[in-house]
Amino acid sequence: KDEIILDRYLDILIEELAAKADILVSNQLSVKSVYVGGGTPTVLTARQLDRLFKAIRQHYDLPQNMEYTVEAGRPDTINALKLQTLKDNGIDRISINPQSMNDETLKGIGREHSAKDIVRAFKEARSAGFRTINMDLINGLPGEDIDSAMDNLAYIRELKPENVTIHNLSIKRGSDYFKENYVNLIDANSTDESNEFYRFSLEEMGMRPYYLYRQKNITSNGDNCGYAYPGHECLYNMNIIEEIQTIIGFGAGSVTKIVDLENDRIHRIPNNRDIQAYKGKINENYLITKQTIEHIGGRHGYAREHQKNQQMRHAEKREHQWKSDSNGMGAKEKKPG
Repeated sequence: KDEIILDRYLDILIEELAAKADILVSNQLSVKSVYVGGGTPTVLTARQLDRLFKAIRQHYDLPQNMEYTVEAGRPDTINALKLQTLKDNGIDRISINPQSMNDETLKGIGREHSAKDIVRAFKEARSAGFRTINMDLINGLPGEDIDSAMDNLAYIRELKPENVTIHNLSIKRGSDYFKENYVNLIDANSTDESNEFYRFSLEEMGMRPYYLYRQKNITSNGDNCGYAYPGHECLYNMNIIEEIQTIIGFGAGSVTKIVDLENDRIHRIPNNRDIQAYKGKINENYLITKQTIEHIGGRHGYAREHQKNQQMRHAEKREHQWKSDSNGMGAKEKKPG
């Protein structure tokens, strides 16, 4: 039954992929990276994943050696066949997200996997030959402290992912933790100590911080930080935080962000979260996206060369700040969507 429902959803998603393809062609836009996530796309079967990736390649001109990321977050949704399907379709970066390597913590937050499952999934991904593997950890989970961080780091040293993202726990409205005011019950000194431990340890391993963002209702008013070995930084992560490149969203609940660098403005065009409403508004969303991009690129006088120059200046500024800042980072608020 679930497979039938997901097949129907894929029908709608592929319809949207086909509809928006001419936006790139008519505006001479090129794909710089593809990111499939914001959820757990590996809940799809290997057959469904193959269908999705082939539809993307059918409708869009994907350059060779382009960054292509898939969130394979939950290890219980990963197997050797799915990983090989990803690899065969050109995906070169995946994210396996343990959140914690403590089995008691995982059970307490409702995860159905164990540390052993994470290790198994990671080793299968490594055997499949992905260039870059990211792992997400969450600092501030109930019952965890500096000793937990040390245990997590021991696994990181053993597995050697190319990326590690340290999130500070963000309490979502409507969750039990939000109702219990958990965010204000956390020992700020403990989370700060763990953040500093992660920073020192990952940099000692040769990783460098490369993007930073903040969320609402985050523990200790902390930041989320991505670390990577040189050459393995995620382009999509940097672009979505810096907001210097247009990102076209596909799927229910996704958000298209159209960058107007000349006026320092971001145009956000959301897809409805309700599946039927999303399906019913595909054409409307397509037209709004197309007209907005054409307005910025054409009638508004926003020359493509100007956008390119602006992006280069942003990149040079980031590089200068990175060299002059001992941490190599500058905090930036992550905006909704």
